[in-house]
Amino acid sequence: MDKGYYVETGHIMKSNKHLSTRFILRVLIILLIGQSFIWYWSFSQHRATIEDNLARRVSTVSGLIRSIAATSIASSDYDYLEQITDEALKDEDIVSIEVYDKDGNTILRKLQGQEEESKIKEIELPVKAGTEVHGKLKIRYTQKRIKESASYLILTTLTFQGMVFALLL
Repeated sequence: MDKGYYVETGHIMKSNKHLSTRFILRVLIILLIGQSFIWYWSFSQHRATIEDNLARRVSTVSGLIRSIAATSIASSDYDYLEQITDEALKDEDIVSIEVYDKDGNTILRKLQGQEEESKIKEIELPVKAGTEVHGKLKIRYTQKRIKESASYLILTTLTFQGMVFALLL
């Protein structure tokens, strides 16, 4: 027989072609696994960054409302506080804002939509004027949009990754 050929169940095949196909398939699988790990790490970092940005945004809003609430509680004029909370609730991620006086009485309670308890995070802060506590502020916010966006990103990426892998085969 010539070099590079062998007999397998009555057929003559090129051994180089068979080995190179298996080798390429193994390389593609290794690349797919490696790409999946890199994609997962990148996705995790991206999601953590988005969650941190949301927390910072809610913290900034709460700081603004706290300072206005302190002035409003001291003067018993809540018009400006209501305007600011209405504007803050235009943010789709903020679910509710509640302001209480130092005795725990509700001064202001604004809700946006339905609260789904499993997906709600809450920040509770004292309302102070100087060192004196005048009440407290509760802001509830959701990461629902982040989760929806993440699900869409995962499905889209996996679909494209599968299509590329299928084309390479």
